[in-house]
Amino acid sequence: MTDRTQPLSEQTQASLGMLIPVWFPQATAPATMKELLALALSDVELFVRMENVLLQVDGCPPAAPVVEELRGETEERLGQTFEVSAKEDNLGKGGAVALGFERLLERPDLQYLCIRDDDGDHSIYDLPHLYRLATEIRAAEGADLVAVCGRRFGLHRPLGFWRGEYELIIAELIWEALKYALAGEGRALNTQYLNAYSRVPDIQSGYKVYSREAAAMAVEGLWRAERDYPELQMLGWGVEIVPAVEIIMAGGIFGEMLRITYETQPVSTFDQSRRREEYGREALWVLRRLRIPPVAAAQLLDDILPHSTLYQDDAGRQELLAMRAFVFEGLRRDASDSDEPITVPRFF
Repeated sequence: MTDRTQPLSEQTQASLGMLIPVWFPQATAPATMKELLALALSDVELFVRMENVLLQVDGCPPAAPVVEELRGETEERLGQTFEVSAKEDNLGKGGAVALGFERLLERPDLQYLCIRDDDGDHSIYDLPHLYRLATEIRAAEGADLVAVCGRRFGLHRPLGFWRGEYELIIAELIWEALKYALAGEGRALNTQYLNAYSRVPDIQSGYKVYSREAAAMAVEGLWRAERDYPELQMLGWGVEIVPAVEIIMAGGIFGEMLRITYETQPVSTFDQSRRREEYGREALWVLRRLRIPPVAAAQLLDDILPHSTLYQDDAGRQELLAMRAFVFEGLRRDASDSDEPITVPRFF
């Protein structure tokens, strides 16, 4: 257990591992890759021992020489450097996280693991606050399963309006679905470590700190989601939501702290042309994983969509209805053997 009387930087260096999944779009210039990765690695040694920093390259051959160049420069500057692991096939960020966490969990001294993106968006100076909250939750609640995310002040400026709205919709759906599922077991959500900011946490923020036990559960959940629902591609799109749902359903506690973020994203894996299917798959996974009956699942979604500002615009409303139809089709298939197949109500 971490000695919480130590200076915070000593606590993090003694017990924290860091994973940086590495993948860049094909058109990204090597100079841009190096600049962004250098930002991600800047000042890391202040809070994490470099030997406990792992860059997991996910099927991105052009990044390999850039990573090795930075590795050599770090060794020359600090006398120590980070570890690199590379997978030839692209598994998606969820696969990279699962593989990277498995590797870091081999080190018994690491009691917490954090994820930071490769584009420099996750400031190292926010990390101590996320770590501190994780240790405080663990001490106050006696909980082994703890996850803390870095909450963005707003989603629309860094992500753009459409993507920001979709993330808000999915976050609310996840939260309502969790309430439904837990209530069926006579349990309730513990929200006391996030209510300072919103009714619903910023679940899809990629900057997170996990307790060791929560990280192991994240790995197990990601591999299981891929095995049980391969058509939903959760290794690609469920890297944030799958661990959150699994940890909370297992009795874990989710918290959040505010963090800074880019005004716009320098690189992105997000495909605007497929956004309704991508977020539709996330919605389907959550509803299926929590075993919410199709009629109730449909009602949860219909309760949430009108909350979105997109719904007030004709183009936005039509796209939301198309996403809804995608989800309802999946729910229909789930209900094909049910005595109560769902219908599609008229939606004004």
